[in-house]
Amino acid sequence: MRMYVGITNSYLQMQATLLLTVCLLLHFLYTNITALWILFLMLGFLTGPLIASGFAMVNCYMELTSLAQMVPHIGAAVGDVVIMYLVGNSYENYGPYSIWTHSLWISALVFTVSSGMFILGKVHGDRFETDTATTRK
Repeated sequence: MRMYVGITNSYLQMQATLLLTVCLLLHFLYTNITALWILFLMLGFLTGPLIASGFAMVNCYMELTSLAQMVPHIGAAVGDVVIMYLVGNSYENYGPYSIWTHSLWISALVFTVSSGMFILGKVHGDRFETDTATTRK
């Protein structure tokens, strides 16, 4: 029995808090400026370690080589360029509120993918667990 919170549990909790923070940001966007500043701080603290903790979560389930780390970084770079184009285009067409709806959709997508990874990881187990049926005594 583990006595610590694993990286997968803390990563999923961080994603859920990020989703809740963006929802609260959308709620308090035009009404409460103090809550907006506090939620902006939470948003910054939650999105900062997103990639690093994602790599730590993936490292629990598979061995990360340099090639396995390169592919998500290139995908993130291309995704950042595409997202900036989409956000800028929707800002010009629909106004500033569209930026926050993009944040909501992106955090919901990341939370859904993280939940799927968490469920698959719990079903298959991590790479550090020993299989008692195949180990010799």
